[in-house]
Amino acid sequence: MNRAEVTRLAAQAVAVPFGLFGLFWVYIGLESVLRGILERDLGLFYMAALFLAIGGILVAIAWQNLRHFGARSIRDLTGLLAFAVHICISRLLSPLWGVPTEPGPQLRLLVAVLLPVFSALFFHRVLSRELIAMTGTARPKQSGSPADRGLRTHPQAKVADGPLLPPEAPKDE
Repeated sequence: MNRAEVTRLAAQAVAVPFGLFGLFWVYIGLESVLRGILERDLGLFYMAALFLAIGGILVAIAWQNLRHFGARSIRDLTGLLAFAVHICISRLLSPLWGVPTEPGPQLRLLVAVLLPVFSALFFHRVLSRELIAMTGTARPKQSGSPADRGLRTHPQAKVADGPLLPPEAPKDE
């Protein structure tokens, strides 16, 4: 097995628990819809929409990693992992979120809120770039417009010294 295959299998192994967790959330959402209908409670419908949306996203990302593995699926999976990192760091810093009573704790509150956000963004960027490089699924970079690269955007258009020319009309003789 080469490094790309091992990375793909590891990413898929991480995606499967997210997919199972998503199925659980979809189940809870459907149960909330049923309970909302039986109890005629509008609040349960709001909760059902939340559970169904988040569960659907988790299932979709897991499915994408299992069936359509590529650079986009790696970015989505690392986004989920970055969100998990954000939640963990936020939980660790939650004692700092107390109500500020003095002028000094605002800086502490700012650090407690911004540190998880920036660490999750950094984690997402670095991990997705490394995993995409390991699997070799990155698309080559293209610069400029299609006309700059000499590509024809219209099937009958001709490229001449820069701008695209309109198609020529047939000449009658």
